[in-house]
Amino acid sequence: MTLLPLCAESSEHPEIRASFDGVNEYDEPVEIKVLSDRNFLDVSDMGEESFHYKLYWWQVQHQLYVTEASKGYLLFYHSRLEPIVFVIQRDDAAIKKMVAAELAYFELVRKGKEPGKDKERDYFQPEGADHKKWVDAAMQLRNLEAQRLELMAQVDGIVGQQNQLQKLLLSMMGDHMLADFEGVRMTRYKQAGRVSWRKIVELLDPDFKTSKYPNHVSGDAERVRMTLDDAPMSEATLDYELSGIASGADEFCC
Repeated sequence: MTLLPLCAESSEHPEIRASFDGVNEYDEPVEIKVLSDRNFLDVSDMGEESFHYKLYWWQVQHQLYVTEASKGYLLFYHSRLEPIVFVIQRDDAAIKKMVAAELAYFELVRKGKEPGKDKERDYFQPEGADHKKWVDAAMQLRNLEAQRLELMAQVDGIVGQQNQLQKLLLSMMGDHMLADFEGVRMTRYKQAGRVSWRKIVELLDPDFKTSKYPNHVSGDAERVRMTLDDAPMSEATLDYELSGIASGADEFCC
């Protein structure tokens, strides 16, 4: 089968467009995805119930709307395993819902109006009084981080010196397992090796994945990862600060 990669737009709504990995001789779209080994095996095991099938099913429906075809293909490629191909039938009800959402979004773009924030995917940006609180807290955090790194460097240097002195004392002990002299107690002992439970599980179940054993997986827990960048003042903060200066100047002049 020969596939032609191209771009096209809907004859009904030209603002709705699609980029195709390939279109066959019947004008049927073919979408090709290259996943990681783990995700590919998940598609192989779960089929139409897999996350990636459900995700990209909508992309193929979008392509079916643009091409006006009755079916398309979703192909998951792997360099060492047999590719997985799904035939995606056109779903007019889903397409109607999707096109309405796409046109609504395009209208927001046309009017230059920002859509509502997706709290799980969009970054929060403080406004009003919270803007200043965030800027102040961010400045304190960066200053504290600089202090922490400086102190950690000192601690690392001290620990390095302690390790060197410990090696000296151990060399003096020879084969002795215990020492206690001048306030320094040294104890040699054997520690049992760690068991690689993950490796054992994979030997017993080569296709192991946590989704196969839901009763043995604990619930999700929220974690927070904070990254501090020594970045220049953002445009939003600069505008905020300048507006404050301008407002103060007006009050002073009047």
